[in-house]
Amino acid sequence: QAILQAHNDERAQSGAPPLAWSSDLAGKAQSWADNCQLQVAGYGQNLGAGSAWTSCEAALPLWLAGKSSYTPGGTPPQGGYALSWTQVVWKGSTELGCGLAQCPSLGGFVVCFYNPPGNVGGRFPDNVGQA
Repeated sequence: QAILQAHNDERAQSGAPPLAWSSDLAGKAQSWADNCQLQVAGYGQNLGAGSAWTSCEAALPLWLAGKSSYTPGGTPPQGGYALSWTQVVWKGSTELGCGLAQCPSLGGFVVCFYNPPGNVGGRFPDNVGQA
């Protein structure tokens, strides 16, 4: 999966170990995408939508742009897509699964779930490497 390789390339740059693909998470992410709702799912997640998106990889530039909004430290990042980027590179996350659906009001809707979830308060210094 290209989305897995793109995640792992970014993770390598920040000192995080590679993720493994999870068919179980991918199935859950696909079901969530099929619902066409930009809502929190209870998993470690990244969501994104674009009118011309036809692959899961289309969402990655949006999530990776959050890197520029992240300031290393002990508090969760604020604003922009910083939390999207920190989930991508979260060292404690080991599995990834993504899905894509075409939604009338959103266009291509990408959902990626991560296990264990990232962005845990108080754990940023240990789980987010170099920005």
